[in-house]
Amino acid sequence: MKVGVFLIEKYNPKVGGGFSYYERLIGGIDMYNFADSLEICFVSFSEGMSLNKKEFYHIESFSDFAKNKIKLIDKIIFKIPKIGLYYKERKYRTFELLHQIFIREKLKELGIKLILLPIQQFLPVRDFPFISLNWDIAHLTAESFPETTYRNDSFRKRNEFYQNILPGALRIFVESESGKKELIDNLRISSKKVKVIPLFASDLKKHALENNTYTACLSKYNLIEKKFFFYPAQFWAHKNHYNLIRAFCLLSKNRPDFKLVFTGGDAGNLTYINKIIKDYLMEEKIINCGFIAKEEMAVFYSATAGLVMPTLIGPTNMPLLEALDFNCPILCSDIEGHREILEDAACYFNPLIPEEICEKMELVIDENIRSFYIAKGKIVLKNTKFNFFNSMNLLNQFILELEPICNCWE
Repeated sequence: MKVGVFLIEKYNPKVGGGFSYYERLIGGIDMYNFADSLEICFVSFSEGMSLNKKEFYHIESFSDFAKNKIKLIDKIIFKIPKIGLYYKERKYRTFELLHQIFIREKLKELGIKLILLPIQQFLPVRDFPFISLNWDIAHLTAESFPETTYRNDSFRKRNEFYQNILPGALRIFVESESGKKELIDNLRISSKKVKVIPLFASDLKKHALENNTYTACLSKYNLIEKKFFFYPAQFWAHKNHYNLIRAFCLLSKNRPDFKLVFTGGDAGNLTYINKIIKDYLMEEKIINCGFIAKEEMAVFYSATAGLVMPTLIGPTNMPLLEALDFNCPILCSDIEGHREILEDAACYFNPLIPEEICEKMELVIDENIRSFYIAKGKIVLKNTKFNFFNSMNLLNQFILELEPICNCWE
C-alpha cells in the first residue's frame, strides 16, 4: 500500500515546538525502514524539498493552479467596480473545487491510497482517506485564551475542524493516553480510531557544544551556570509567562543572583509580557533571548538550574523530554499528560499560584534535591515509551493495520 506524507508549505521554524516535532518526524519517516508491503512517499505543494531516501512528488499549489486558469477576459472583469469583486470570488471558489479534484486525481495517478497529515488542523485535500496527527483540543479543554478562542475566528475554525473533518479520519494519532482520553471524552469519535504514538524529544541533544563554545554562549547572555531558570516557549497567553514572572520576583528577594531566561518568538503576547517585566523592574534579571539557534538551546538546557514550564495547556509538551535528554531538573504544571511523561521525576505545581512556583524553584536550587530529581529523570528516560524509536515502530504498526481496510476499494 502506498502512503503519501503531506508536507507543509513554508513551515516556519520560529513556530517553536510544533516545528521541532514536525522536523524530527519527517526526518524519521524518511530514514525508517517500513514494512515491505508499505511504500511511503512524500507529497507537497512546494518543490525541491530536501529528503534523503524516500520518493518525493510535487503537486501544483492552489495559487499556481488558479494562476494558470485565469484568462485575459477574467483579469479585465476583475477590474470592473462592484461586479469585479463578486466575479473574482465566484471564480476562485470554482477554482478551489477544481483544484481539489485535481489533487485527488493526482494522488490516485501516483497510486497513493492514504495520506498522513503530520500536524493537526491540516487538510490539503478533502474526500480522500487520511490519517491525522493531533496534539490537543485546547479550545474545548482549557481556559478560553485569545489564540484558541478570541483571535482570528479561531474557535469557530477549530470547532468546525473537530466536529466536521477530524471524525472522518481513518486514524487519529495522539501523543499520549491523556490526549486520547481528552479526544474521546469531548468528541464523538470511536476509541478504535484513536491510537497513541508517544511524543518524543527533538534532536537538540546532537547539538551539544564543546566546552569553549559552551562558555562563550553563557558569556554572550551574561549567565552563570546553575544560576538561572529557563523557559523555552512562544509568547502565547497560554504559556503563562505572567505568573512565572510573578513567581520569579518572589524568588529574587532571597536569590538576587539568579536570572530567568525566556526563548521563543512572539505569538501575540510579547509586548504585554515586556511591559510586565518593566513594571516589576526586572529588565536586568529576566532575559528574553528571542528565537535562538539549537546549539544555544542545548547550552541553556545543560547549564540551567532547572526548566520551569508553567504552561496552561497540555496534555504534552516537548521541552519536558528535551530536559530529560540533558539531565536537567524539571519544574512544571501539574497536568495529567505531564505526569504521564515524567512520573515522579519532576516538581509539579499549580501554574496559577506564583508562591507555589517560587517554592519549587527554591527547592531545586538545593544541590541534594537537584541531584535527586536528575537521578529520577535518568530512570524515567531509560524506561520511557516517549522515545523516538518506539514512536517510529508504532507508526509503522498502525499504518500497517490499515492496509486490509484500504484495500477494500480501488
